[in-house]
Amino acid sequence: EKAAAFFEPRRYAAYLGATTEGSKWEGITFDPVRNRIYTALSVVRQGMEDFGRSGRNSSSYDGAGPNDVRVDYAPCGCVYAMDVDAVYSPYNMYPLVCGVADNSVPDNSCAMDGISEPDNVAYVAGHDALLIGEDTGNHQNDAVWLYDLTTASLTRVATTPFGAETTSVYWYPKMGGSSYIAFTVQHPYGESDADKADHEGSFGTAGVSGLIGPIPALTDTLESTNLCQDQVYVVAVSIFFNASQLCSSQSEPCAAARALLQYKTDRVLGNLADVDPSNIVSFMELTGDNLNIMRVRCRILLPTLAVATDMVNALQKSEFVPSLLFES
Repeated sequence: EKAAAFFEPRRYAAYLGATTEGSKWEGITFDPVRNRIYTALSVVRQGMEDFGRSGRNSSSYDGAGPNDVRVDYAPCGCVYAMDVDAVYSPYNMYPLVCGVADNSVPDNSCAMDGISEPDNVAYVAGHDALLIGEDTGNHQNDAVWLYDLTTASLTRVATTPFGAETTSVYWYPKMGGSSYIAFTVQHPYGESDADKADHEGSFGTAGVSGLIGPIPALTDTLESTNLCQDQVYVVAVSIFFNASQLCSSQSEPCAAARALLQYKTDRVLGNLADVDPSNIVSFMELTGDNLNIMRVRCRILLPTLAVATDMVNALQKSEFVPSLLFES
């Protein structure tokens, strides 16, 4: 039994009575207003069906366990809700919103006015809503949705180029006096429509991270929830600049670029007495031919939310940081 627990932990857990039938289980987020967890299942299939496999009869997935979950096949996926008790243990699970199979629009297998294979989810504090990001092959353009938890309505807030997926969807309720929606677009034209990558008007094949905002921040979102007490805060920024004069080849260590980053960071932090310079951690991700474009990601560990807010404000106003992408 000890060997089984290590070599086949999932199967052994099912043997002991655990429910192990979740399929394509993805992101998770917490709603402190309702004391509820929301989680995405990209495709409801196989072990979640009752002796089924993608809508067909099959005994492949329910023979070795208790077959606790017996729901209909849902190829477009669902976001589920789970209510939790005082120690945050879920005691139920039910669908909140599901995609609907519909191939009436060419190159799409799920309805265009609904979700398809949800991946990332994030609770939108203060607005009683849920952000849902797709990673799907059933929408030609993957989307980020806002689900209103009061009206049970969906609003599409962003879409990706062909062949891309959304990821890292998140809500920042108060950063520098404003709120932001953040998400990333991965591998444009990478999963489909590769032949369109070179067409006129193409987005290009490079992934990108960004923000939607600024959105006016509510005063009762972050501090009043008391969810972030006694934590260390991290402000992460990405700085873009032309590095061709600093590094002539990728084989060089680019010490000059590192020195430039440190100089910029020191100048920005110079008036923040509570920031310990030893907490500045930086590393570089180099992109572009001959390093014509350099991206430097700088992470600064900060002791309190107030200092983190001061840091963001200082970076936004600084003349020494020409281009910024806030990450957290």
